[in-house]
Amino acid sequence: MYLTLQKQQLLYQLSNRILSIGLRQADGVVVKDRNSPLLDHYAVFLGWDDNGFPVFIANYPNGGVRVVPHEETIKFLNSMYLARPRCFQGNDYEREQAVNRAISCIGKKGYDLAFNNCEHFINYVQKSSAYSQQTAIASAGTALGGAALLATKNPVTQAVGALAISAGVVSLLVELFGGQSFQR
Repeated sequence: MYLTLQKQQLLYQLSNRILSIGLRQADGVVVKDRNSPLLDHYAVFLGWDDNGFPVFIANYPNGGVRVVPHEETIKFLNSMYLARPRCFQGNDYEREQAVNRAISCIGKKGYDLAFNNCEHFINYVQKSSAYSQQTAIASAGTALGGAALLATKNPVTQAVGALAISAGVVSLLVELFGGQSFQR
């Protein structure tokens, strides 16, 4: 693949940043959107390609799990920033197993914001359990918001509140007890 000199320089800058924080295979990166930094986005570092550029794997909204092409890494660099590393906790054998788990997911089930997002993926890779703290928090918030609506005197608003409580609780239960395997 041909990359312009400017694009190569961006990748070299990223490479230097990765080296400076000591990222290793199976470590993750937490990135944030420059325009909307509320949510964390995750990718797993697989290592270096033959040109010395970093290689990441991520769970995408369109297409599921795949290796991030360099062109997309460059696009991400323009709209997002590396917030922090998320280091793999384990020995070298466990790290190798985590990389194998990541690679085995290529082409797996498509992205779903609530039940199969990028945080589910990184947790599955790093901890063998697919869960998302962001989803659990959002589910609990939905249930609490529903409780507030239920306390109103309007029957329609109360019905919406009851539905929100149900959706929040079901989603939270799935998140807490259903996240054993990324391929579920």
